Amino acid sequence: MLVNEVKTIIYNIILSQVYFYKLLQKAQYNVTEYIKNEWWHYKVIKLKNGDIYMNRNEIYHQIEEIFGLIPSMFKSVPDQSLEQEWELFKMLELDDGPIPQKYRELMGVAVSAATKCRYCELFHTELAKLHGATEEEIENALHYAKHTSGWSTYINGLQIDFDQFTSEINRASDYIRKSQREKASVK
Repeated sequence: MLVNEVKTIIYNIILSQVYFYKLLQKAQYNVTEYIKNEWWHYKVIKLKNGDIYMNRNEIYHQIEEIFGLIPSMFKSVPDQSLEQEWELFKMLELDDGPIPQKYRELMGVAVSAATKCRYCELFHTELAKLHGATEEEIENALHYAKHTSGWSTYINGLQIDFDQFTSEINRASDYIRKSQREKASVK
């Protein structure tokens, strides 16, 4: 009985790979090769345009190598979006960029507080700490978010003329720049 069950499982795996191949063809992707990882499992698929498609198992493997587990938020992403979401997540959350990761995460803490997302708040607070943010810096980012949200609520509620506001901000910025140049020339 077990042998038949194993044969059925193998048959279904092969059928799913064939079905996936046909889906790619139907979507007008020209598959040039499958790159095998194991005899039954295709790690990636290389398309004629040079793009590489990773399947869910390979993406999960990468996620687990980084986090030690596969967070449920990734498990809920549909197959057709998982690779793009994972690549974007890695680029924005894990890769170095023009803004150091500590400061990006402090921005994430502030945005999370403003949007009132407890999931994001926990995530960005923990990552900020991992990148060296102190409790004081985290509190300051939160205070800044509260301050910005408060003024936003206030001036939007008053319906202050936006053109006037823009003019005033531009004039104030010009004045401050001029003052900074004057102070720098005195030194």
